[in-house]
Amino acid sequence: MDYGVPCGSWWDKAVWLFGSGGAHVRPAIANPFVSSKRSTRDYLAKAYTEAIRSCADTLRWQHVHVLLDEFTTVRGKQLDVILVAAAIKVLGKAQQWRQGLVLLQAATAQRLAHQEVAYTAAQAACSRSEAWQQALALLPDFLFNVADNDGKDAVYAAAIRACDEGSQWQAAVDLLTQMKDCTLQPSLVARNAAMRACSLRWDVVLEFFARLTEEELRPDEVTFGTAIAACKKDGQWASASFLLSQLVEQGLPGNHDIIAFNSAICASGQCAEWEQSLSLLSLLQRKRLRADMATWISAATSCERADAWAAAIQLLVAKEACHFKKDAIVYNTLIASYGKGEHWQTALAMFAEMQEQNMQVFVNWLKKSGQAEVLHWQSGISGCGLLMAPLFV
Repeated sequence: MDYGVPCGSWWDKAVWLFGSGGAHVRPAIANPFVSSKRSTRDYLAKAYTEAIRSCADTLRWQHVHVLLDEFTTVRGKQLDVILVAAAIKVLGKAQQWRQGLVLLQAATAQRLAHQEVAYTAAQAACSRSEAWQQALALLPDFLFNVADNDGKDAVYAAAIRACDEGSQWQAAVDLLTQMKDCTLQPSLVARNAAMRACSLRWDVVLEFFARLTEEELRPDEVTFGTAIAACKKDGQWASASFLLSQLVEQGLPGNHDIIAFNSAICASGQCAEWEQSLSLLSLLQRKRLRADMATWISAATSCERADAWAAAIQLLVAKEACHFKKDAIVYNTLIASYGKGEHWQTALAMFAEMQEQNMQVFVNWLKKSGQAEVLHWQSGISGCGLLMAPLFV
């Protein structure tokens, strides 16, 4: 049935809907499955919420205030917390976090139910705009306005995520301690956020991980991925591999598996543990997970760093890896590997391909090489009738 709704974006449809003065706002038209028992106000609040969300998709964040004003003044309705949170989120995406705080104050003044929804939206808006200090300042404000413990965990978790944005790992630890002092049991979400905030301190992250078992909390794929990534940053390949084995053993579903594998493989590569990298790659394939280009590059780089150049080449020219388009990292890894194997013609052919595609040649690996290796390169290149100079441009 044609209701005369114009074609185009969701924003265009929202403008048509509300520009008619509400004549087209009828539950039977907008959604035939809406129960007749639901009030018109409930439906209007939901419709306005969707219209506000569409402002983010079309970069029309200024219209958020117009819609809110129409809802309260023209329609004579009261704001609800979901509507306010949606508006704050749109303003946050537009880097207008200060205006989001004004809306939060309005919601607080009206003592709307479930204020934590609006507070967490405001904290996220501040964090998105790098105003993480302001996101932290909203926590004591919420604690002052809300007496019971409902929703406090969510606001604490949002504050801890702000610590991550500001690289304030000690503040994240302090917030977790504060939660326990207030007889709040930090949820897994809050703990995962704290682990991410402490990602530069792998020892602290692993301490958090160990406490989960003591407090009878089961880590999820986000927990494992965060812990493995922290180990990767510090080259703790053994710990990363152990955590990955636990993740595989628990068989947790999710999209984080390949990321966790890549982090563990990369951690092994940083320490030139190329055999461990290949072992993890083999495990990934046995689990029928699809490796991405980052997987192949991490494994190949691990081999190249350990002078296992033949294995590195074999990985990057494998049938599975050839499905991906070669980027500058792949080319440079191949050039370095072929060079170590003194396959000058192939290495220089790769170099020529990079120049044709205007790719940048990374020569740090050559500049850091010993004198003997540089002499090998000079000898091989001279034998091909080319100059060494372009590699150092």
